[in-house]
Amino acid sequence: MASTLELAADATPQWRIACLMADKHRRREGLATFALKAALEKICEYGGGVVEAFPFDGPTNVQPHHTGSVEMFRREGFETIARIGKHTVLMRRIVQPDPLEFRAPNTRF
Repeated sequence: MASTLELAADATPQWRIACLMADKHRRREGLATFALKAALEKICEYGGGVVEAFPFDGPTNVQPHHTGSVEMFRREGFETIARIGKHTVLMRRIVQPDPLEFRAPNTRF
């Protein structure tokens, strides 16, 4: 499984998206995609960097409701790096910093 993501050999992820939760009564409304896009926007504001995620890749009838799907992450520019276990995939994306928005985390204005 080859990736076209250009990373330096010593590049380590600065960000990890581990969980995207939606109330069970609100699923299938695009809330996870909305949350993922909002997280990526914040990462851009805080200087960008390598972002990794571990979405589920398996039968939809056994999919956990907190990881998001491979397809959702792929639509947002993530690339598959490796398969980890039977149904989990390591995906990464580089988010470029927004030079007009950058501020360090926990900076008060």
